[in-house]
Amino acid sequence: MSTSQPHPPASPRALLALLPVPAVLIAEDWSLRHWNQPAATLVAAASGRRLQVGDSIGEALGCEHAGEQGEDCGRASACRRCPARTKSLEALAAGTQSTGVVLDIISPSGVRQGYQLSVGPIALADGPGVLMTIVEHQRDEQHVRDTVRRLRRLLGGCVEAITRAVEMGDPATAGHQRRVSDLARSIATELGLSARQVDAIRLAAMLHDIGKLAVPSDILTKPAALTPAQMALVRNHAPAGAEILAPIAYPEGLSSIVGQHHERGDGSGYPAGLRGDAICVEARILAVADVVEAMLSHRPYRPAHSLEAVLQELKQQRGRQLDARAVDACIRLFEDRGYRFPEDPR
Repeated sequence: MSTSQPHPPASPRALLALLPVPAVLIAEDWSLRHWNQPAATLVAAASGRRLQVGDSIGEALGCEHAGEQGEDCGRASACRRCPARTKSLEALAAGTQSTGVVLDIISPSGVRQGYQLSVGPIALADGPGVLMTIVEHQRDEQHVRDTVRRLRRLLGGCVEAITRAVEMGDPATAGHQRRVSDLARSIATELGLSARQVDAIRLAAMLHDIGKLAVPSDILTKPAALTPAQMALVRNHAPAGAEILAPIAYPEGLSSIVGQHHERGDGSGYPAGLRGDAICVEARILAVADVVEAMLSHRPYRPAHSLEAVLQELKQQRGRQLDARAVDACIRLFEDRGYRFPEDPR
């Protein structure tokens, strides 16, 4: 019997501490629950205040509308003019991320500064809440472009960190998610999908095995056939991954792509036995890339397959277990475009 313990998913508070930009966690009643050090530093500079659990974010930042109508900002009968509060409520109701909110703050010295807010729903221990990031609003387009590039690098770094955490529990598959991501992105591009879909597939592929954090490492590294009970634990990594990623609102559908990447067109996959178009197209592309990379790689219980054997298997499963268009695009990449997996950059 296995004695290893699964790695618990990171709490919202722990994820907050990883963000280098000012960020806070807000409950449904608009009160502060947690924040990171960059947020405390920003608030102190912007309004001369110290963050306190239970404060409203408007009070903390010194919003010019805070306290209107004789009420505390954000409470039941509070000021309705606060764009941050409005957008946060919209994000909670819709379950999606909301960006582009600018909140004007007047510092103790009388200087007005705009702050760009991005809000999205997140599950707190006692109910739904909002994750809000706060950055100084730059009205110059070059500053905006620079900020977007920095945020993309930040996102890439977070994804890379999670990928390495997954690989630490299963060293035999080191580099698997990166290679799958590169091939899945190439297939999606070959199929002419939108830039947004290509990016979603790339990120989902980088994180598709995150659910293995919930699987004991001695099962993942076992060099022999798994028992039915052990196989059930391994198969649970798909829905576990979807659950871990559920609070992330961007890219849209990330959780579904990861949760469906082991579904198969003929209904033989897991966890839900979905068929055909019931599986999202991004997951169908990811499935092809995942199968190809796995077959081409050595595993403790078998040697790597040849490229010829892998492409032959793709042709046999085309339109059956695997999506026909994704298979055709993958074969074109290898046979006509000379595609090969990139070297591990580490």
